[in-house]
Amino acid sequence: MDFPALLDVAATYLGDRPSVASPGVEPGKTASNRDRRTAGRKLFRYGQPTRGTLAEQYLRGRDIGRFSSSLAFHPRAYLRADDGSRMEFPALLAAIKDNRGEITGCARTFLDSRTAGLANINSPKRVLGDLHGNGIRMGLWCEAADQIVGEGLENVLSIGTVFPTAALTSCLTANHLAGFQWPSTAVRLWVAHDNDDAGIRAATSLQSRAVTAGLDAFLLCPLRDDFNTDLQKDGVTMLRHRLEGVISQQCPLHDLWPMHHAA
Repeated sequence: MDFPALLDVAATYLGDRPSVASPGVEPGKTASNRDRRTAGRKLFRYGQPTRGTLAEQYLRGRDIGRFSSSLAFHPRAYLRADDGSRMEFPALLAAIKDNRGEITGCARTFLDSRTAGLANINSPKRVLGDLHGNGIRMGLWCEAADQIVGEGLENVLSIGTVFPTAALTSCLTANHLAGFQWPSTAVRLWVAHDNDDAGIRAATSLQSRAVTAGLDAFLLCPLRDDFNTDLQKDGVTMLRHRLEGVISQQCPLHDLWPMHHAA
């Protein structure tokens, strides 16, 4: 893929191209960025709880049992086709938040109402808003010393299915995993990466930054391509035992995630 085509793919995923800053807009915050943040925030607030919806069906179809107030469902979210025409699909929505807990955007996973799988369109997963340094945060992330952070939403929710009270953040892509900004409460990062070159590089980069900043940081690697595949192939119990074995080498499990309600 040549560089212009790669830019087109990135623009499709992230929702728009960068634009020149307008007068009166603070440095680094273009008018387009501001508008996309507002649009992403509004979209998520239009969503409804996932329970009993196609979004829940989609996640359970991938053996995921971890849900969150950061997830929602929209029965008719719209997007633009390649020719610019408007399309509507049901969508799993996920709130992207910064370290202040403010919603900076909304991740959209467009779904097929007949199969409860991904919609049969180009780029069925898209982001509206500001993802850089931020992520889809779940559990008591704003006060947790131990934070699990990873790439794709389903990947992170799979680990959340195994550890239902853990603080989680999905950064959605390897590049954004590398640039993740952890909350001030973090003492240890558990970086759950995809099992490919991009995922390993991103996780190693984040680990290096965290260690330099004085945190402990450890890598969690799936046996297969990602943790959702491991969950579907091995089941909750086997995946839990494997992850407990890895994590307990660094920290007693009972000190990590007390039995509180997930959020």
